[in-house]
Amino acid sequence: MKLTRLLLGLAMAGTTAWLATPAAAQPPPPPAAPPQFNQGMILQEMAEKLPKALAFSGQLHLAAENFEKAGETIQFRLPLAVLDGKVRTALKLQDIADQLQARPGANPQLAQFKALAEAAGLTELILVSDTHDQKLLLILPGMKAACRFDPRELQRQALAKAGQPAAAGTPAAAPPKAAFKELAKETVNGLACVKKQATVAMPAPGGGESAVLTLWQAEKLMGFPAKASVESSRGMVTYELRELSMAKPDATSFATPAEFTLSTNPQEFVQQVVQKVIMIQVQQQLQKQMEQQMLGPEPVGGAPAPLPLP
Repeated sequence: MKLTRLLLGLAMAGTTAWLATPAAAQPPPPPAAPPQFNQGMILQEMAEKLPKALAFSGQLHLAAENFEKAGETIQFRLPLAVLDGKVRTALKLQDIADQLQARPGANPQLAQFKALAEAAGLTELILVSDTHDQKLLLILPGMKAACRFDPRELQRQALAKAGQPAAAGTPAAAPPKAAFKELAKETVNGLACVKKQATVAMPAPGGGESAVLTLWQAEKLMGFPAKASVESSRGMVTYELRELSMAKPDATSFATPAEFTLSTNPQEFVQQVVQKVIMIQVQQQLQKQMEQQMLGPEPVGGAPAPLPLP
């Protein structure tokens, strides 16, 4: 189901892919192109692994602006917590659906699919990234389901499909680091920061275009960025840490609840989520047909066609 995959994809990949989508196919990057942007660059610059002594929480304010469509933006907030080398965020999927629904030219059926996802329990997505073992924990509280996996394994599988198999059990190649240049010392929301900047390349499908990645690394947070931005000719994505609390977050919020079903296969996990949403849709359609039969004959022109899957 496209809506389900879209919501999961937005939550896992962020909004940079939306801004990277080109109006037309772009030429491949030149041999001396800067390294391709990825979310890991932000952590790589401060440390491959977050210090386990670092503990705080706050609100992550995200905004994505599309320069090609004046006034088109997506904004939302994510609760952020860091503890024991792990980063936890939680995303209300319905908030993303609301933002998409408000955009000009939005699919008029989006409201129906939003209600369908809500009925299936697909309302919130929690992501816990462990910077020490590099594994990602994805939790869907409304479905009482979770999946813990190594994204590097997905990279190996993608390489194998592209005809570049990696030896089993070997770590995937680390993404290239960006060459940051220190610009100045600035204050962001009361936090003393070191401002750094680097030129990166936008990922596919907008590959080839350069973008500017800027970080404001907070000294109080052991280099964790208090603010970051990625800007290209098509748009800009920014995040800013606000409402900071240095109190130690609850450790249980970084783990899978005991009553949840835990998977280790992300492909099967997504398939199960999609199947559940489809089952809810089928049940709703059957119930609607039964109600129509109880009310009497169909109106002239016949009953409306079933809602197609997006």
